[in-house]
Parts: sequence; C-alpha cells; structure tokens
Amino acid sequence: MNGINGYRLGASGIIITFFTIITATVLLPMVLFNPTKTTSANAYKDTPYNQVADPERGRRIYVREGCVYCHTQFTRLQDRGYGPLVKAGDYVSETPHQLGTARTGPDLTNEGGRMASEWQKAHLVQPRALKPGSIMPSFSFLTDRDMNDLVAYLQTLGNGRKVTTYVQAPDEYEKFLANRKVDTASDAAANAGRGIYTQNCAVCHGLEGRGNGPNSITLEKKPANFTRAFYKQYPDAFWFYRVREGVPGTRMPHFGEILSEEQMWYLVAYLKTLPKDQEEVINDISQLNEVTPAVKLPRLTNQVYEPSTGGAHSGGEEHGTEGPNGEDPGNQPQGNTPGEYVPSKAAPPPETAPAPAGGH
Repeated sequence: MNGINGYRLGASGIIITFFTIITATVLLPMVLFNPTKTTSANAYKDTPYNQVADPERGRRIYVREGCVYCHTQFTRLQDRGYGPLVKAGDYVSETPHQLGTARTGPDLTNEGGRMASEWQKAHLVQPRALKPGSIMPSFSFLTDRDMNDLVAYLQTLGNGRKVTTYVQAPDEYEKFLANRKVDTASDAAANAGRGIYTQNCAVCHGLEGRGNGPNSITLEKKPANFTRAFYKQYPDAFWFYRVREGVPGTRMPHFGEILSEEQMWYLVAYLKTLPKDQEEVINDISQLNEVTPAVKLPRLTNQVYEPSTGGAHSGGEEHGTEGPNGEDPGNQPQGNTPGEYVPSKAAPPPETAPAPAGGH
C-alpha cells in the first residue's frame, strides 16, 4: 500500500511540475506580453510591389512551403552584419509568426531590397546556379502568380527598419556612447590615445596609421590604412565597436578584453586624427616600419637568478657601465662564452671549519 501511495505522490509531482512549466512559459506570456506595434514592422500594403503582386498572399505561400524550417526572421543581439535589430512590436500582426529556430539557410529579417527581384526568382527556381553547394530545394513547380507573390513578400522583409547612415554601429553601442566620459574631440584625449595606439596597434597598423607596421608583412589580409578619407565618416560609436570587438576575418584582437572602456575611448580620439584628404598609399615593402636593430635588450640586474654552481657561474666582475658603443667594458671571465649571463659579485659561501678530531 505504501508503494502505491509513493507512486501516486511521485506521479502527482511530475504532473504539477509539467503544468507549472507550461503555465510559466506559454500561458502567462500569452496573457501578460502585449507589445505595442512598432513603426519598424514589415509593411505589406502600399508598397511598389502591390502593383504587380500580392505580398500578403506571398507570405501565405512562404508559410505553406515551410520556408521557416530553414530560415529565421529575427536578428539576435549578437548578430553582426544582418542589419537593424528587431523589436517585439514588429511581430504584433504576424500570425503565425515566422521567427524560426534554425539557420540552415540565411536569416531573412532584412532581406528586402538587397537583391533584384529577378535574382530572387532565379534563386527560387535554381538555387545552386547562384549559390553553389546550397541545399535549398528548387521551387520551380510554383505557378507564375505564386512565384511573383512570394518574391514580392521577400522584397518587403525589413522595409520598416530604416538605416540612416552608411556606417552604423550595432544598436547596443548607443549605451556606451551615452556613458562616455572622454571628449574624443579634444587634443588631450588624442595625445593620451596615441600612447595606447603605439603600444597595442602600431605593430600592425604602423606608427602613422598607414597599415605598414612590421607585422603587416606576415598578414594575408593587410591591416587597415587609416589615412584613407573613407574613415572620416566613422562615427564615434563605430570606432568604439571596431576597437572593442575587432574586425571579423582578421587577426585583430578584441581589445574589449584587454583595455578598459576609458582607454578605448582615448584610442578612438587618436584614431579620429589619422584619416586625411589624400590617402598615403603603401605599395612597396621598403615603406614598412622596421624594428630598429640598435634597440638594446633590458639589462639584467645584479640579482642572481639561478643558484651558483661554481666554476663559470661562481662569480665575476660587476658590469655596471657601458662603453661608447654600448658594450660592457668589463672583462669576460675565464671559462664563459661571449654573451653568456654572469651573475654579479655574489658573496662566497662561508668556509666550513674542519670538524675537531674525535668528533667533539
């Protein structure tokens, strides 16, 4: 009897847990989550495509053909290069929504207007002719009306999300801009940023920002030449974004893991001074910055780094001055090869008196 009661208690706990999860993740959001429709939502009416096709009917064809199984329609916070981020209110009128969960194919959130309608149609008819290796099936079986309506729908995706500038940082970088405490237009900030640049960036981008640092010769994708006038249009937020996250496909590190936020803003202030009206082109290996051969290695101190083992390392002359050519004027102790580190004068171990006879 106790076993049956224990079974019923366990089963009851499982059922209660199940319905609690369903209530918290499905039912409560349906009741409490009511976002207001935004102006950045997709518009299917009063578009140029309404004159030749029906985007709303094209959406139904998109649903019918199961395009959502491979394509998403939402840009996530970590997405880069997919255009503006979506908002909850963008989907108020989208029933059933086509958010999707898999990206077997590319995200289509802002697909509208990126490619010509004839390209979209050719891609639907014969995907591998335009995208070699694509696993997308052919939709050549669609009627002309279905095809035109589907293409019209694809061309309206993202038409409510407007991009206002040619170069724009991701939306979340607005908060860094709002919390900025460095005046990136001041000479003082640029001077402070120059030291940070020299220490962290010059090895690739060069001392003058021309992309001619000594390490650039080993890089297949060459460092950016900041003297290009193109970089004048970079807003502060985009400079900060590039410094903090690096450039995809390059060897540039994420300086957000190395520098503080204040240091990155100082660096931005200096980078803004590098673009010129006329680019200083680097087209010859002789124009690369070189590591000066005369730079000396740090002088070792008088500290003995390793225990003395006698012989060559048991002592030696103290070398504390340099000759006119930077060489050490002290004589090389006998038994040491040139260039070998010899500890400075170390106190010899105290002599041990012989033990008295008889062990007393």
